[in-house]
Amino acid sequence: MVVGCANKHEAPDKIFDKIDNKNFLVYYRAWRDKEMKGVNTDIEDPNWITMFDIPYGINYVNVFSYVPEGQEELAKPYFEKLKSDYAPYLHSRGVKLIRGFDYSELLKINYKGNFPTQEEFDYHAQKLIDELMTPWGLDGLDIDMETHPNEFEVSLSDGVIKSLSKLIGPKANNGTAFFYDTNASWTAPFQNVADCFDLLAYQQYGASSERTERAVKDYSAYIDSSKFLPGLTFPEEKDNNRWHDQKEPYEESNMYDVAKYSYDNNLAGMFLYALDRDGRTYYEPDYSHIIPSNLLWTKTALLEANGTSLETAKELANHHLARVRYSNNLLDQDYAKYEEKVNSAKNLYEINKAILGGSEVTNPEDLVFTNPNYDPILENNLRQFDHQPSLNLVQEVRDYLEKGDLDLSDLKKAYHSLTNLLGSKEYSQEDLTNETENLKKIFSKIHV
Repeated sequence: MVVGCANKHEAPDKIFDKIDNKNFLVYYRAWRDKEMKGVNTDIEDPNWITMFDIPYGINYVNVFSYVPEGQEELAKPYFEKLKSDYAPYLHSRGVKLIRGFDYSELLKINYKGNFPTQEEFDYHAQKLIDELMTPWGLDGLDIDMETHPNEFEVSLSDGVIKSLSKLIGPKANNGTAFFYDTNASWTAPFQNVADCFDLLAYQQYGASSERTERAVKDYSAYIDSSKFLPGLTFPEEKDNNRWHDQKEPYEESNMYDVAKYSYDNNLAGMFLYALDRDGRTYYEPDYSHIIPSNLLWTKTALLEANGTSLETAKELANHHLARVRYSNNLLDQDYAKYEEKVNSAKNLYEINKAILGGSEVTNPEDLVFTNPNYDPILENNLRQFDHQPSLNLVQEVRDYLEKGDLDLSDLKKAYHSLTNLLGSKEYSQEDLTNETENLKKIFSKIHV
């Protein structure tokens, strides 16, 4: 199958390199979803992101939510959307949705004696699942550990975790997920129950792979490194922390360093916190405003963490250009400029930036992206379709339409239908074939 551009821009007849599929988790801040308005915020800017915007290649999403008391009604539209639309859509892509909760919730078990019975442990575990997971059709839970519990507290959490493991995670073996995430090497709450979890997510915000290496060693007695998931963060609005995990030059950033280290050392993959803040900074206007993102850093980290070669990333970008050039009405000279940017890029970030545009902004009103919908992993799926007949036909019809002023309304309608499909985010081979055949049929009647 040849997949590429029309005419002089045709891709060579080759089998494309495989892109690995390492684990990639994002923390999705639910209070920043479009369906959440006025929840957990004093910023008046409208939310821009939806769960439909989550890039391909992400296989776990932590539904990270905090609803202040009294704002439950304002949060309802999001959770209704999560159940009715978001979860089914992401499930159709093979994504698992997990709900994070604080370690302290494990300790709120009710028991009558000096120590909980097995029945009491099981009851509390089921209660957590019923409250956090089941109502929205989610796939698992994620324990957020950022404290130092004492020995008795650890014995309580061990009991609840073991009860939870009968219902979710690797021991349950029912397609669910069970994560443990932490920001330190305090292993006591983990070491007795390590086999209950699919992955350990390690919050190393603001740190390079040197910290990753140390943490992997700290936990090596309890889990294999292939279950270790290091994580970085984007700058949250009005946050006093200063992590700076994303910065240019790209190859000096923690994002590049940790993603590459994870792949080179066969770790589980990586995770990113605050997806919607991709590309933002700790400075104004970013600091106190909600500003849309093209998810440039996330999309690049996905490729880096999967060991994608420079050649493959360029093929993906050029394949995308070939698809959207007609719907975007790119002139030949502009198309050539994009091609040059892609083909002269020295790293994955430069390739993606050539298509997506940068993420920098000095004024929200000036924010313009080149093509913010470009998704490299999705493109890898789409390039398996046979685009060449469609692209060749579109080019031929475009050349014909440019020659005269004849009334060709049916031809133009079919042409725009196909080019709009090619420029869209998702479609099937059947969609592509049907639109192509329709245009071919109309064109053959006119152009003999």
